[in-house]
Amino acid sequence: MEALSRMLIHAQENNIIRGIWASRNDPEINHLFFADDVLLFVRNKKSDIESLINMLNNFSNILVQEVNFKKPMILFSPNTSRALRTNFRDILGMMVMKNLNNYLGLPIPIGKKKIAASKEITNRLSCRINSWTKRLLSFGGKEVFIKAVLQSIPIYAMSIFLAPKGVIDDIQAKLSRTWWSGKDKGRQVWRLINNKESFYFNVLSSKYFLSGNIFHARKVDKASFTWSSIATAAKALKDGFGWQVENGDMINIRVDNWGMESLNGDAIRSDSLNPNEMSVKDLWLTDRRN
Repeated sequence: MEALSRMLIHAQENNIIRGIWASRNDPEINHLFFADDVLLFVRNKKSDIESLINMLNNFSNILVQEVNFKKPMILFSPNTSRALRTNFRDILGMMVMKNLNNYLGLPIPIGKKKIAASKEITNRLSCRINSWTKRLLSFGGKEVFIKAVLQSIPIYAMSIFLAPKGVIDDIQAKLSRTWWSGKDKGRQVWRLINNKESFYFNVLSSKYFLSGNIFHARKVDKASFTWSSIATAAKALKDGFGWQVENGDMINIRVDNWGMESLNGDAIRSDSLNPNEMSVKDLWLTDRRN
């Protein structure tokens, strides 16, 4: 690749293959190399195109390898007419692209739209997360997945560009959902049910479920992310959850699963209930065997 670079520099210095520049005072650039990838910048003139083909053929002769012109892609500037595009496509025999594929996690060219450029990062994160959602990962597995896979996706782009705050928040939200997703949220619900004396339970119940029953939580606008995750898991667990009837003071006879053979709120006619009878405890007959 060093030989090709020297050939391109020589061609530029002799005005054979002119490149591009960001402003009139900037130096011209007709090529950029990164690892084994090559970006070539050529004016939309037939003489430059033909000179480039001759140079690539000479380079192939040096390597004793042919250049596969079907693999490279062309991206024309907006100022290039349709006639010139067709002519250059036929001369080069390459595929014409409206935009180049993403490179190192960013679109080419990036342009001035920061959100659009960063959107590709969040899209890649979502695709990678979705490809792993059906896999059963422990907390240890999730930690490795997040640190080794997900956090590596934006690292190059963010080491160069200042990401918008909205994009950073979106990435953080995706990582958080990945960490708390799956059956682990259900474990948090079960931990709350079985540790009603804990500080954790007291804090959440005082704000979201004053009755002390997590399945009877009230709807709150702009709830915290922690509670939203737990509430989603509680909703999923509710259908398969059944109460073991003891004193019955926490069991709502209208909505909870509390009896044998699906005896719950859906199976009881509301017009047959006394308005004062809300919990199973209210059904007990005092001083009698129930």
